Amino acid sequence: MKLQESMTGFYYVGTKRANITKLVNIYKRGYASCNLNRAMDELMNREHSIPEVIFCESGFGFTAIKNCAERLSRDERLQRVPFIIDAETVSAVENYHFQQNRTLDDMINLKAWDEKDLNMKIRDLQKLKSRVEEEKVEIPATPPVKKRAAAVTGVHRILHLLAGFL
Repeated sequence: MKLQESMTGFYYVGTKRANITKLVNIYKRGYASCNLNRAMDELMNREHSIPEVIFCESGFGFTAIKNCAERLSRDERLQRVPFIIDAETVSAVENYHFQQNRTLDDMINLKAWDEKDLNMKIRDLQKLKSRVEEEKVEIPATPPVKKRAAAVTGVHRILHLLAGFL
């Protein structure tokens, strides 16, 4: 498979060497951290390059991963980067929580995906996130409702009714 012409590559949070190797085969470069808090600190650092995709092993637990996903979605630089969980070791309870929460972009078993399909999946998620963010920006604000006009109309109607009794 041809390596991506990527300037930033991937960011992997975890220790599974096979997953890291698969990502290295897709991208020219990447970063990895075995500590979730350290990974978040590095990603939030303004001097750190922005990865094209962030993968995280599920072994850190639902709550910790959810908190990280929320932090990433609030960061202007990182909100368009797909955040994917490796679902290889997800328990049924965690799977339920991840699906109900919807803060993640996707959950996949990284080990089961071949490099070509994984690359296509990442590109699709990048396009989807870019479109969603662009739509948020392009939504025009609704014009304010003219309350004064309604009040004037109500007063006019009352005066009209009073004039009918005279």
